[in-house]
Amino acid sequence: MNSMQQTAIRKKSFRRNAAERKGTMKIYLYGMICGSNSFRLNEFPKPDEYSEIQQYARFIGGETGTCATVLSSLGAEVRIERACQ
Repeated sequence: MNSMQQTAIRKKSFRRNAAERKGTMKIYLYGMICGSNSFRLNEFPKPDEYSEIQQYARFIGGETGTCATVLSSLGAEVRIERACQ
């Protein structure tokens, strides 16, 4: 079995275990939530060069938004209150 197959098996097991844990952790988060932009390039440009964007995606971000996304994927029940500036 190669490393990609082992990784796929671990991911399936992890997701199944996360589903079993759903709601067992209740977490309250307070902090910054903002949008994050992600750009996919064919190759990283060298200094004074450019690379065309192949794919663009917008995600929830910021310290609290990213944390909430990860904790939720691990099965936690997450509540968020954002900090205003």
